[in-house]
Amino acid sequence: MTTEAQNYNGLAKAFHWIVLMLMIGQFVTIWIAQIALKSGEAYVPFAYATIGLHKTFGLVVFLVAAARLIWRHVGGLPAWAPGLHDWEKSSAHTIENALYGLMFFLPVSGLIYSATAGVPTDFFGLFTVPAFNERSVPLANTAYFVHMISVYAFVIMLSLHLGMVIRRNVFEKGRFITRMLPGRLA
Repeated sequence: MTTEAQNYNGLAKAFHWIVLMLMIGQFVTIWIAQIALKSGEAYVPFAYATIGLHKTFGLVVFLVAAARLIWRHVGGLPAWAPGLHDWEKSSAHTIENALYGLMFFLPVSGLIYSATAGVPTDFFGLFTVPAFNERSVPLANTAYFVHMISVYAFVIMLSLHLGMVIRRNVFEKGRFITRMLPGRLA
């Protein structure tokens, strides 16, 4: 569904920036947990608590991405930015689809990794995603590998997305980025 508005609506913008902040938070929490795990025995409980936050917020990413995707279909999209070439439209569409897919796949692959490693995932005390009864090292290692490859794919797709926005705004002197900035009217 496409509308003639030039900017994204307020809820679409909010979802965009919330997902970005959640994804940055995911990278930060796992980075902190890795540092804590390497810092000695005294930091292991903190590391595990931080990993727990990482897993919980992975589920939040999944839920917000689902709400975002639903709103994208209900709330519509603005018309393409003026001056975009067909290859830019095609590339933007492909990259956005990949990012959406990864916003769902990353949390799922993380849950599978956790479950096969024998570690349940708690969601703010509301419910627990159980682990498998028996830990499976081969399955856990495979799930971890898939999760990590997905992280790299996400970083690549995000970099391409940012590159397109920067190219449009710097080299084409467009106002492309203003369409998604908070505080701009649709």
